[in-house]
Amino acid sequence: MRNIRKNLFLLIVYSFIIFNLHQVNFSDVPNVKLSWHLGIWIALLFSLDIALSFFHRISIYAAITLWGITYVAFGLLLQFLGFQQINAQIMILEIFLLAVAVILSREISSNLAEVDSTLDKLFLSAFSGRTSTLEAIAEDVKLELTRSRRYQHPLTLLMLEPDPSSLREELKPTISEISNNLARRYTMGSISQIINQEARRTDIIIRESNPDRFIVICPETPSINSQILVNRIITSTQEKLGVPMAWSIAAFPEEGITFEGLLHKAEEKLNDPKQYTLNAQHDDMMGGENHKS
Repeated sequence: MRNIRKNLFLLIVYSFIIFNLHQVNFSDVPNVKLSWHLGIWIALLFSLDIALSFFHRISIYAAITLWGITYVAFGLLLQFLGFQQINAQIMILEIFLLAVAVILSREISSNLAEVDSTLDKLFLSAFSGRTSTLEAIAEDVKLELTRSRRYQHPLTLLMLEPDPSSLREELKPTISEISNNLARRYTMGSISQIINQEARRTDIIIRESNPDRFIVICPETPSINSQILVNRIITSTQEKLGVPMAWSIAAFPEEGITFEGLLHKAEEKLNDPKQYTLNAQHDDMMGGENHKS
């Protein structure tokens, strides 16, 4: 955090210097000043270097060379078209200022990446230890399906997906003030905690990030009992976070005998507009909120 403050301070000082240098006449000849487009190039440099990962994969010396050559080529083009006369001393000063901008933008980009990594670790800690990725818990899922097939016990797969727009717009004021990405992480961590509070200890909870959703495997649970669980989850999510939830249920063995089959069936239901209507009617019957606006 100290480096961020230092680099932001340097950015302010750098901007102040650039602004004042634009007012300085560097020769006895009138209007020998920094090029009018230097500020545009510096703003473009900062925007691209912070937004695009391409510039982070090349060395800082290569980046300085790339920006320097591009800037000189642009100046020569303007001179060829008659819009500008190049002064060698001014051009050298401008390339130096551009190189400083490259170094400063690289430092700020590194700071932002460090903050992003720290926030990732912070919000991942909000996910309960019971919430895992599919890759980490694949063997447990296979074991439960094998047990259900062998003993002919019911099993249901729940798919819960928050409304994507609500992860940005319908959050409480304290959350909507921060970036969309940070709000998404916070919301998914909060939903994970709600699911862990409502689900049984024997249920398997899976988190997916593309798209943002949760899958809950409920061993020895008929469909009607899973619907009660879904109602508790979406009601609690709506009350605590104000986030609508889309949901679907796929039952073993009626709608699939493999995990992939159940997952496919749940996705079909989740994407079926008719299913939204049925789910909304069920929510009303159970006394909960609509799962999707």
